[in-house]
Amino acid sequence: DDDDDDDDDDDGDVAQVWDNGRSSMGMNLVWELAVEDEFSAVPEYLIEDEFKAYDDKGRDTTKAFQQQFEQLDLASEAMEDIASDDLSKLASTHESFEDFMARHGWNPKTHLDKAVRWYDEECSGFAPLGVVHEMYHLIMKDTFGDNEVYSNDQHPRGYARLLDTMVKETFPRGDPRVHFKTHVKEVSYDHPDQPNAVTVKTRDGRRFLANKVISTIPIGALQKSHQALFVPPLPENRRRLLELNTGMIQLTKLFIQFPTVWWDDDVTAWTYSAPPFYLWRNFNSRRMIEGSHVLMTLLTGEESYKFEAMTDEQAQQEIIDFLRQRHPDLHIPEPSAFIMTRHGKKDTRYGAFSYFNDNWDTNDEYLHRQALHDREGTSRVYFAGEGFCYIGDGHTQGALYSGLQAAMEVLDDLALSVYPDSVRKLKHVCMTQHPPEPSEKPAGLIAQNLRNESALPC
Repeated sequence: DDDDDDDDDDDGDVAQVWDNGRSSMGMNLVWELAVEDEFSAVPEYLIEDEFKAYDDKGRDTTKAFQQQFEQLDLASEAMEDIASDDLSKLASTHESFEDFMARHGWNPKTHLDKAVRWYDEECSGFAPLGVVHEMYHLIMKDTFGDNEVYSNDQHPRGYARLLDTMVKETFPRGDPRVHFKTHVKEVSYDHPDQPNAVTVKTRDGRRFLANKVISTIPIGALQKSHQALFVPPLPENRRRLLELNTGMIQLTKLFIQFPTVWWDDDVTAWTYSAPPFYLWRNFNSRRMIEGSHVLMTLLTGEESYKFEAMTDEQAQQEIIDFLRQRHPDLHIPEPSAFIMTRHGKKDTRYGAFSYFNDNWDTNDEYLHRQALHDREGTSRVYFAGEGFCYIGDGHTQGALYSGLQAAMEVLDDLALSVYPDSVRKLKHVCMTQHPPEPSEKPAGLIAQNLRNESALPC
């Protein structure tokens, strides 16, 4: 683990604010933990009841925005209709999300169009997503619920308190078995001098010996370091899949606090038809953190990299200049605080979260997360994390469910399957296909019927 509670700059995420709530299929375990902890959160629909759109001059263009949003909705409905009729047909469509939407009437060209897309997608913005990635998210909404919530919890640990709750009975805070600030440089899983074991070497010269290892290294870091990390190297088909069919969405969240509220505080979210800060959220809203005087905006792609290369002072000034250009008649004071995420610069991440591009096929699922084997055919290195949960990538519940899946695979391989049936039912929730038996080829999509409750959490 390369993170430490005492170093805010190395937190897994700064100001994590999203989660999916209860669905008709069952309970999202992350949301269940939030309810158990009395975690404070607000349903998304309540904080989007007052929205406005502005042009590059700060003039109200909400009506034009709504008209364009309706066009985007129609194209999105076309994708959902195809998914409902024949999910496998949509999954086999090797084209980008942008190309698919363009064929169905949505082809963003103006800055107003881009603002509409930002408002709709928020996190993924204009990442090069494949249609299959969007298909996974349709399944995710059906599985975990479409009712997103925003955290307004003011616990000192923030969203991380849910992580504390997850592991309170197995790895309580301060447990000496957890090694922080320990950067792994090599994972050797088939060394002739160390048979039947995995040796993990760290930058500071330590060695850890294990029967099996679960890797939760993010996709971006794996893409950059897999050649030096794994001994022997990844099999060629795994390498191609990792390097060519997946990627990391580069997303930067920027929070800026003012001594006074200079904006329309009744508006909970707004857009500008002007780059690079298209979407804004009012965290001072009475439904969020009233009295905080905080606004949030987002960046992705090249703009994200550009700003992450700046100092905080430079990025803050860019935001202030942008806002003052939009509202020359308003007095916008100097900020009192500023913070931004820098996922793209961290060598443990190289991005915010994973995505699947238009090269991806649902038949790749099993291969992508298949354990690495030694020469005897014994599974040694397993994979988990949000980038290995196809219907939960980019989400905490995706990381949690994939971790449960990997843990159950380890227990099964060790003949220690002592977990209850209620947990066993979660084993394949991350996948749209059941993994094959050794003599079988990958099965067909279990998500053909999105109401197949046996494949969903309960």
